[in-house]
Amino acid sequence: MRLAILALVTLIAAAPANAQEPDAKQIAQERAAAEHDAPLLVDVLQLKPGMTVADIGAGGGAFTVVLGRILGGSSKVFATDVGQRQLREIRAYADKEGLKNVTVLEGGAASTNLPDSCCDAMFMRDVYHHVTAPEAFNRSLFATLKPGGRLAILDFRPEPGSKLFPGVPANRGGHGIPPPIVEDELKAAGFTHLQTVERWPPDDKNPLFLVLFMKPAQAAAQRPEPNTLGQPLLDATGNPREDAFFEAALAPEDAKYRDLQSARLKQILLETSAISQRDKATGNLYWGRNVGTKGHEWAQDWAEAYFKKHNLQNIHRKTFDLAPQWAATSFEIQFAAGGKTYNLTSARPAEDSHLRAGGLDLDVAWVGTGSAADFAGRDVKGKAVLIQDIPTPGVLRHSIVLEGAIRRAFDNGAAAVGMMYGISDNFALWELPTGGRPGFVVGYEDGKVIRDLIGQGQRVTVKLRLDAREVQGLKTATVIGTLPGTTDEEVIVIAHLDAFFDGALDNGSGLAVMMGLLEHFAKLPASARKRSIRFIASAGHHGGPGTRWLYEDRDKELTKTALMINLEHVSVVRTKYWGPKLRKTIAVAPMRWWVWGSKPLLDVALNSFKRFNISLTADMDDGASGEMGQVARSAPSIQVISSPEVKHTEQDTAEWVPAVGLQQIARAYAKIIDEIGRYSLQQLQPARAAVTSAR
Repeated sequence: MRLAILALVTLIAAAPANAQEPDAKQIAQERAAAEHDAPLLVDVLQLKPGMTVADIGAGGGAFTVVLGRILGGSSKVFATDVGQRQLREIRAYADKEGLKNVTVLEGGAASTNLPDSCCDAMFMRDVYHHVTAPEAFNRSLFATLKPGGRLAILDFRPEPGSKLFPGVPANRGGHGIPPPIVEDELKAAGFTHLQTVERWPPDDKNPLFLVLFMKPAQAAAQRPEPNTLGQPLLDATGNPREDAFFEAALAPEDAKYRDLQSARLKQILLETSAISQRDKATGNLYWGRNVGTKGHEWAQDWAEAYFKKHNLQNIHRKTFDLAPQWAATSFEIQFAAGGKTYNLTSARPAEDSHLRAGGLDLDVAWVGTGSAADFAGRDVKGKAVLIQDIPTPGVLRHSIVLEGAIRRAFDNGAAAVGMMYGISDNFALWELPTGGRPGFVVGYEDGKVIRDLIGQGQRVTVKLRLDAREVQGLKTATVIGTLPGTTDEEVIVIAHLDAFFDGALDNGSGLAVMMGLLEHFAKLPASARKRSIRFIASAGHHGGPGTRWLYEDRDKELTKTALMINLEHVSVVRTKYWGPKLRKTIAVAPMRWWVWGSKPLLDVALNSFKRFNISLTADMDDGASGEMGQVARSAPSIQVISSPEVKHTEQDTAEWVPAVGLQQIARAYAKIIDEIGRYSLQQLQPARAAVTSAR
């Protein structure tokens, strides 16, 4: 069958006319990238013979020529640019390649200069961050694209401290553009956002991302007037502005807590993230501050340095032997259907899983949420099953665990279990308890790709490769130091050191508040502290010992303990589901909470939380969780904690932790420590003081 004519329209509408002429090496690199990337864009944009495509901002014409060659001599290729040099380069390259289907035209800086509804698909590569009039330009993009057509924006994020391109809006935050701003601006022009791919191409290490849009099939002839107010509550990266969060005013009698400042606490949190990034830079795939790794050792050093700086006494490390720790050195998870391969950006192996030499190549079966009803009448023997997991609200409790879906899958003969995590976004998570058997995790957006291919009746396969081992003989440590008071009674403040990835919420937030409290109380003379404060930078419970040692030695360690405070997941932005996306608000999320002790202790805690705007669930948890869970009933104890969808994912970054949330919880705990000084040890004990069973 003769191929229909395909018109490829290449616009260079935003590239600067006076840009420095590229050298031979740059030209070769761009052409090599086009040879690799252009076929991938054909898939993303769903190009078919007969379609018209616009490559907006073609530079030297690399993508114009490669696509023109791929599509054949019967296609017609238009290329435009605002600079005469670029126009000459495109003409020369097309002529050299013998492409008679390329016509070069001049474009505009605020318009595509193309007829309305002429294109079936368009893309802009490394160009959108140069656009100086995005509202006008995006209206032109919308007009140029046919209803139902696709638009792909490929660009890079701004580096901290980089300078804005001249003339572009200031909200870019530097040279480049954050993906959320691309999403918002194109949606404001009328486009529907389909997907954001964090790294493009998926198999490359370059810093580009891809944002995919569609013009609605029933698009109105005239779009509403854009709102010139923009996004006043978002910063340049598309996240809520720190100063947009509500900050409770300090009462005059609480002025002594003013030194616990949001900016300082956020700075401490960023120090913990930097430790994780240092571990990532070593090439560790399962990076962060995990026990048994350099990242955790550096976190121990960091905590000890704080303790020494503020002259704590009896600073020491309590060392523990670790159970074998899972470590991955390489992995590959590749899906295939209809002759195409899919390297999904969120695909990760299940932590603790192992594969036989050579890996597995399996058919994929979709089994809903993995309930008994989903498996009824299904033959999944020897297949990889993909299960929809619903956070309730996060990885602490979620449907794949509550349903017993993993065990059910293996009991039904599945060779591997895959989890599609969440009902929004595209979080990258490694946590899936397969008991060492083959498993993988994909985010919601990526999981939909596989689910929909199966729904279309296509056979989907997955290639699983994993080189992982159990490392034995490792040790870890908890760092301890005491700020002395006037008596031998003490308050214990606990925050765990370990973290998956950046671990900003879990548990950079807790560590930031711990060090903030340390700085606050260290400023006071010892005579002003009724009780000593023992700070425990705990090794952690993600594969580590947690605080079981405190429980096991409770008769020695806790006989003079007035209160234990566990600082864990103490500040996170409140979110709202809006379709398949979590929208961040300008509020701190409510906390689950726990108090074990007397009625006076309860009153002190609740009054302080209310005073400093700590939002709580109405019902109290029936036990403490996380680091303090094992020891929470062994002495009076308090905890507030939140475990949202982002916990334990690679997206647990500092943007999710409001600085004002750190400030308000630090001030609340400082006041609690002061207020319980009015009560004796016995007055703080629960009515059933003899109950000490572990949780």
